Amino acid sequence: MKSILGLLFLTFLITPQAFPISILFDNTKDEQAGNADWIIDDNQPIPLPANPASEEDWQGGISAWGFSLWGEDFSVHTLPPDSSITYGDVTNSMDLSNNDRFIVPEPQLFFSSSEKMAILGYVHDGGSLFMVANHNASDRNHNGIYDDSPRVWNDLGIDTCFGIHFNITGEPHNTITQTSGNVDTATGDPIINGQWGRANSLAFHGGTTMVLYPDKNSTVRGHIWMEETAQANYDVMLVTCRYGQGRVVSIGDSSPADDGTGTPGDDLYNGWDEASDRVIFLNSCYWLLEDALSVTSNFPATSQRRQIHYANYPNPFNSSTTISFSLSQPETVTLKVYNPLGERIRTLCHGVKGEGRWSGMAAIGGERSWQVGYTWDA
Repeated sequence: MKSILGLLFLTFLITPQAFPISILFDNTKDEQAGNADWIIDDNQPIPLPANPASEEDWQGGISAWGFSLWGEDFSVHTLPPDSSITYGDVTNSMDLSNNDRFIVPEPQLFFSSSEKMAILGYVHDGGSLFMVANHNASDRNHNGIYDDSPRVWNDLGIDTCFGIHFNITGEPHNTITQTSGNVDTATGDPIINGQWGRANSLAFHGGTTMVLYPDKNSTVRGHIWMEETAQANYDVMLVTCRYGQGRVVSIGDSSPADDGTGTPGDDLYNGWDEASDRVIFLNSCYWLLEDALSVTSNFPATSQRRQIHYANYPNPFNSSTTISFSLSQPETVTLKVYNPLGERIRTLCHGVKGEGRWSGMAAIGGERSWQVGYTWDA
């Protein structure tokens, strides 16, 4: 069946209104199991206090990470343990489509089939994903299932989609401790020379390395390698790639994100302030959000808008799909569907919509298979 790309134009009469970049940290995959405390705060989904004076006002092993992003005027929150990872679910206020970036720090449970589809679909449609793993056999929850973070990530299908594989049992350098200065020397490397400065080294304390498959994803790129190794497609410590319209960062150890604070009794160490770990993580975050930030900054000063609104579901689809969007105040909204030739197929909506989230079924009709892409006009 031939697939046709229909372009969905959403026209908003925008009034001055800022939409902060939304960053979601996951806590549904036992990120606090055992000796780990990979949360930005005990209060979830919203960290408290709302206006912290320092990272110590939030209690979590990666509170410094969350606090640093909050200090850049990003909205940071957590997907609590009893929540679902969904994409395109208009009934879920924590749906991935409501967020610009999804951070999963060392997951200890496998993703379900629906969660895999949600994560991959989210990234493919323009979201960004930060994957944090740890060394081989780092199974912290001891639940009788061999589900350490490298295996959880590999099970997502990242080798095929992202061109990335975390080394596990029987594979080289799956548990390394070293501070490596073997960084990409290209002047334009956005992770090494980024928004938060120049990175010279990365410290691993029991992490795994990655193998890259550029034949699976031509955009996959290493940025930091083990000491005294070639800058090739193996022994990689930090990787980026693009997938569809989205972006991915992948790192083989959680230690660099650990700020040494968190639940009393846990053995935590301050890797955040070691080597160039802080700079690397924040440069990586900025690169993940570059598209969203550029859309906001390039818009006229009298208006602001988010890059990622709510996606349609399903996508691709045959005769109909559900389209959702959110408004912070009443606005005039026009939704039109065009085919690749620029011919308008249908006007789906035109009129004033009030504040809140809106969802409706768009019946396109016909027997063709459609996939919706998005452009915006104001």
